[in-house]
Amino acid sequence: MKIFYGNGIGVQIKKSLTLLDPKVADFISFVSHAHGDHVPDSIITKPFLSPETLDLIKVTDPFFEGNAVKRKVIFDDFEVHLLDAGHILGSKQIYLEADGMSLLYSGDIKLKNSFTANPIEIKHADVLITETTYGYPGYKLPDQELVREVFVRWVKKNLKEGYKVEIGAYQVGKSQEAIKILNEEGIIPKVTSTIKRFCDVYKKHGVRLEYFSGNEKADVTIKPMSFVIRNAGKRNIKACVLTGWAEFKDLRVPGFPLSDHADFYQLLEYVRLVNPKIVYCTHGYSEEFCKEVKRRLGIRAEVLRNSAVQTNLNIYTSSFI
Repeated sequence: MKIFYGNGIGVQIKKSLTLLDPKVADFISFVSHAHGDHVPDSIITKPFLSPETLDLIKVTDPFFEGNAVKRKVIFDDFEVHLLDAGHILGSKQIYLEADGMSLLYSGDIKLKNSFTANPIEIKHADVLITETTYGYPGYKLPDQELVREVFVRWVKKNLKEGYKVEIGAYQVGKSQEAIKILNEEGIIPKVTSTIKRFCDVYKKHGVRLEYFSGNEKADVTIKPMSFVIRNAGKRNIKACVLTGWAEFKDLRVPGFPLSDHADFYQLLEYVRLVNPKIVYCTHGYSEEFCKEVKRRLGIRAEVLRNSAVQTNLNIYTSSFI
């Protein structure tokens, strides 16, 4: 088994090359979920992905093509299983198995149960490639039920005082969690037209959400986070954002650290449960997390890096198992 890094992550098994979250989808490709930093910019061969992820991507790219897979794909030299990642609707870990060796690619994960996504499924693998978004030692997110309670209390307080409320959230994943939380409190928010189209996909796949859009009036509105931060301070409007980074950064407006990622300690627990022989780290605080995996768990860990080794697509560098 050979692992490459550059155009996403490449895994070569015998003569077969598989790309995980590539920017150019070619060979055999898999897309873990619908957030833009994991979606191909161009397609040479159609990637495999969950039906939910395909529908979410088509919201912003109606011409996107892919092979929708619910669970497993079998190839000549190996087979691939899509395991729930707990991150957003349709998010998957990608598990490859061949000749008695297994590899698990996390994509983006969340160990705590999501308000709108299936819970994570953890499976042992010999090789683990994991995200490290919150991989810095000490990055600990508060209990999400407590965050939910404080957020709901803040919204109700400001509504009671006669303010309109604007909530900033990522358009895919966090906006739908916000709607779900508010719906459980009897609040139906208004959303932008793009967020509505993502929400419609959630509803298509069985997630119950109620929201207004268009010219309908509402006291609570959900908008992209960057827009809310940029326009905070308007009279008679109280603004906040929902993001895990609110726990660690000053975002200029009140923030509630509701995250769809695993924090540092959850990432360590994830590695412990997968129990691999080696861990490769990417997407975040990779260097720091590798050190802590070796120190705390005694498992070999390395950072996936670019280097000068090129291929005909000018995208790969290699590391060997």
